[in-house]
Amino acid sequence: ETGVFHGPGSSPASGGTVTASLIAGSFDGCAHYRIAAACAVLTAGALYSSSEGLMNAIASTTAHATLSAKALADVPLSGPWSLRVQVELAVPLTRIQLIDSTSREPYWISPPVGGRAALGVVMAIE
Repeated sequence: ETGVFHGPGSSPASGGTVTASLIAGSFDGCAHYRIAAACAVLTAGALYSSSEGLMNAIASTTAHATLSAKALADVPLSGPWSLRVQVELAVPLTRIQLIDSTSREPYWISPPVGGRAALGVVMAIE
């Protein structure tokens, strides 16, 4: 239903930096009741990861899949305008590891769960 591009984003890891970017598509199903909605989201795509300052780290592109639960509310403001408040909890079905090519020890492993909160303005077209 929607396309997603995130990145690149970076995090410190073992004295260096890990960078990742994601290109994916999502399918979601939502149940609405008045101003609230609850959704299940499946996202699939490709995750590119690399590092800087880490000896023998390997950059890679990996299949990526995430299952998420999302809750949102559209609070009416004026006319077609609403304020959207949204929270999401995401569980990756595929996890990424950046591994030292010599020792085979991981420099960085993606977290087992993630989340986000968002606030935005929405216009209803009827």
